[in-house]
Amino acid sequence: YAAVLTPFSEAILGRTRAALLGTLGAVAILCLIACLNVTALHILRTTERHPELAVRQALGATRGRLVSNLFGEGLLVAALGGIGGVVVAFAATPLLVAMLPAEIPRLDQVVVGQRVLAFSIAVSCLAGLLSSIGSAVAMGDVSLSQASSRTVSRRNEFRTILVVAEIAAAVVLSVAAALMARTL
Repeated sequence: YAAVLTPFSEAILGRTRAALLGTLGAVAILCLIACLNVTALHILRTTERHPELAVRQALGATRGRLVSNLFGEGLLVAALGGIGGVVVAFAATPLLVAMLPAEIPRLDQVVVGQRVLAFSIAVSCLAGLLSSIGSAVAMGDVSLSQASSRTVSRRNEFRTILVVAEIAAAVVLSVAAALMARTL
């Protein structure tokens, strides 16, 4: 008699473990690209609103109030994105399950459950907070004299740097996703 011990995870997942982990990695990279794009757009919008923020501060708004408005906007955008993602997940899950090979174990148990919703809320909140922190830092020192003397070329220079950094990050992450998909 011979006994063969198989780890529980291998008994459940079998040969599909590498493919599932690769898919998880590709989805995480895609989520990171989306978060970087939204953060860059939020920072860019804040720099464009610099004169408006300076006027608000001149009218009596404190820096803390301006930052709290930026945080509110960032969290609202993140919440709407998270809700949109959950709606797409609910709609796409049955379609994706139908497209997957039947040899994947426990495929009939794939649902968008409470853990997925909790994870979506956590990721949305984190993305909103990081985006808002980036906007608060980009806001810098707001004063009416600086806002009126700020040139368009300086704003365009910052915009160009931000767009180049965003494209570079997207290319690096896209190559990483392609390499990950290739290993599948």
